Amino acid sequence: MATLNRFILLMLVVSTSSFAKPDPTLVDFPLDRSFVPIGFDDNDRAQVTVAGVFPDTCYRVAAVSAKLDEKQKKIFITQTAYHYTGICTRVFVPFASVVDLGIVGNGDYQLVDAASGKALGRLPVTRASHPGADDHMYALINDANVHNDGPSKKWLTLSGELPDRCSEFKEVQVHYYPETIVVQPIVKRIGELCAPYKTRFVKEVQLDSSLRGVQLLHVRSLSGQALNKLVDVDEIVE
Repeated sequence: MATLNRFILLMLVVSTSSFAKPDPTLVDFPLDRSFVPIGFDDNDRAQVTVAGVFPDTCYRVAAVSAKLDEKQKKIFITQTAYHYTGICTRVFVPFASVVDLGIVGNGDYQLVDAASGKALGRLPVTRASHPGADDHMYALINDANVHNDGPSKKWLTLSGELPDRCSEFKEVQVHYYPETIVVQPIVKRIGELCAPYKTRFVKEVQLDSSLRGVQLLHVRSLSGQALNKLVDVDEIVE
């Protein structure tokens, strides 16, 4: 009887292990392109956005990292992905990742995909003109979206907060670069020694109606953590 029980237990272990789900494999995955905001100084927290396409549904985005080669003025970007086994649906799955580069010295850097060696673009970083964190004080940004108003008008909607009663909106500056829209929600000070009081706001700004295709929306924020979002302005509906 004891021998039979041991045999049954062994069969259960073998049966259970045969149906156990294997862990996904972490792999380096090649990137297709980059979206680079313009206007970083050497005292800014620099960020770029990279994108690629998975060939099927067995991939999921994992961490992205960057290695700076100051001598060669190159930044090698490594995108990792989880690869699962099993039944995969053969559909293209686009993905994007924000790469936080931190403080980067002034210079013109080439962005390189570490997995394939492909050049993804260039990141220009200028020398800061003053010791402060930014040229302007910005609002705290929570979200940003683009929508259409008829066939020819495109609008940017910003939502966020002002930090206290001594702060009010001055203007929203919008700068256009290849495949990138840089937005600066600039705040002015109307006093000092104000008690903290967050005032929520929603701002709308009309965009260039000639914008086409996928654009990186890069919105500066008071925290230093810019909002980065890819939008396809051709597919945006009202």
